[in-house]
Amino acid sequence: MAFSQTQFDTVVEEIQKGLHDMPGRIEKFIADVNSLLGAWWMTDPVAKAIRWAAEKLRELITKTVDKIGEACVGIAAPVHLFVKALDWQADIRAKATTVAGQTDSKALRAPLEWTGEAADRYKTATWRQTGAAARVGTIADSVGSSLTMSAGAGLAFYLAIAAIVVELGIVISAASAATATGVGAPIGIGAGIADTLKQLALIVTAIAGITTFVASQATELVSLTGEARDGKDFDGGKWPSGTA
Repeated sequence: MAFSQTQFDTVVEEIQKGLHDMPGRIEKFIADVNSLLGAWWMTDPVAKAIRWAAEKLRELITKTVDKIGEACVGIAAPVHLFVKALDWQADIRAKATTVAGQTDSKALRAPLEWTGEAADRYKTATWRQTGAAARVGTIADSVGSSLTMSAGAGLAFYLAIAAIVVELGIVISAASAATATGVGAPIGIGAGIADTLKQLALIVTAIAGITTFVASQATELVSLTGEARDGKDFDGGKWPSGTA
């Protein structure tokens, strides 16, 4: 998924607003339940069942909100990753490929009129810069692409979290409305429990998915580290000498 700063800001605002409003919605739900339990016609067996279901719903929603809070600890990461991706592409890759182009054998003008042993050594020393610079450009491009993909994955992850937050708000509001009707309380609260369990499962799945993705990017980083240390263009792991 492509990263969009505007879309990400909207997602963050949605999550923050939903989490901010949640305690008030839970409080209203509990107040509606207590009001229902105090009704003159409420029997003890029914009151006991409704009280248990309401407490279970509150417990599940609180647990889900806690999970969301844990997932939001690194909510700024996608933005930082995207900014770093731009740095790798614009500052490092662009400059490296420019050097590679400028030192390419077809771009050098001096060898066209200069011959002899010194000229040959000059060409050899210069062309080695081309390979090294090109390698840096390739690695920078891979790093930039990896960071861009990570930023996009982060956006997709928090989009899923935002959808869950919105759904939780709907669940608790619906349960509160059902409780206010009296007769609809058991069904409404029961449906709320089922839906909250579903949202909790979705969070666990989303976290597992982003964890797997991060692990794959770590593997890619190891590969890039090996490529950077490859002796093909970097003699002894160092930048090739610019002198013959």
